[in-house]
This record gives sequence, structure tokens and C-alpha cells, in this order.
Amino acid sequence: MFKVVKQGTKKAQALIDSYNLAVERYGYRRLYDCYKSYSTSKDHAERSIVNSMVDRCGSGYTVISHNTFGFTCGYVYPDSLTGALVLRIDTPNNTYETWYV
Repeated sequence: MFKVVKQGTKKAQALIDSYNLAVERYGYRRLYDCYKSYSTSKDHAERSIVNSMVDRCGSGYTVISHNTFGFTCGYVYPDSLTGALVLRIDTPNNTYETWYV
């Protein structure tokens, strides 16, 4: 499910903080940095997300968290109208977007 998170809310700040903390702690990670081996469904999911990022002229893809069952990742991309950065977070169940400030 796709959800837009209103700027300035606790949820928006939590998403920004989780992305920033992951990059600060681990740098930019892909699945192969996090797992010794992983399923083809995880591989397909990551490829789809990275392709989506490229289509949006985004950057900064990183795996934020991971476990046996799934992973959460994020990247930023410029809004097509304003050029302001949007943070997109993909989880196994949801996709969130908020302004990245």
C-alpha cells in the first residue's frame, strides 16, 4: 500500500531519521551487503525498487533494515514539479513518501 506522510509529522521525522541513521551507520548498502544468500523474490524486489529509483532520477539507495523475512530500503529523488527532495521508503508491506528536509 502506498502512503504519503505529511511533512513535519512524527511519522515523517521517524522515516527521515531511520534513513539517515542507516546511511550514517552502514553507508549505502545493497542486499548482498546484508545477506550471505537471499531469495529470488528479495532479489526481484530490490531490482524493481532500484529501477524505480533510476526512473525517478533518484539516488542514495540503501537497505535500512533486514531480517530473515524481508527488508526495508529507501532512497531520495527530486520532485518533478519543485525539484525538492522526496524520501521514499519501501517495506515488505507498504511504501511511504515524505519530503526529505
